Amino acid sequence: MSQLQPWDVNTPINDNGDKASQELIEFLSGIVRILGGEGSNSVEDLTEDATLLALAVIAAQDDVNHLVTLSGAGVDADHLGTFTGSTISDNKTVKVALQELETLLETINEKVGDLITLSGVAANATDLGTFTGSKISDNIDIKAALQEIETEVETHHP
Repeated sequence: MSQLQPWDVNTPINDNGDKASQELIEFLSGIVRILGGEGSNSVEDLTEDATLLALAVIAAQDDVNHLVTLSGAGVDADHLGTFTGSTISDNKTVKVALQELETLLETINEKVGDLITLSGVAANATDLGTFTGSKISDNIDIKAALQEIETEVETHHP
């Protein structure tokens, strides 16, 4: 097949044996077959296949448009652009941004775990629990416990 020249969409394709029309029909039929259609050498079947192919392309483009909108980046963007904070680096891909978020979350979880251990109470506790002595009330928070200690010290050691 010879190399095809740009096709004027206003020029009808026909089955009259015109070499350019026949080459275009064969070319488009091959594309339809590659994309999973049956392909054909008749103008009617090719027109139907081309219509279905055009509808599939439009639907795919609509899906791409939704993904672009979902990403928050421009159509031809290779990265997410800039962020106002410091958690996610500017001009990174979605994968890199998610990795940075995951790393930060893991770091925060470790620090929270350390604070829980330091407090001496179980995770999700809302108070310090019970004490064996009488100077600090049971089931109060850290601030209240420190206040009781301060009051006790100031009262007995002015």
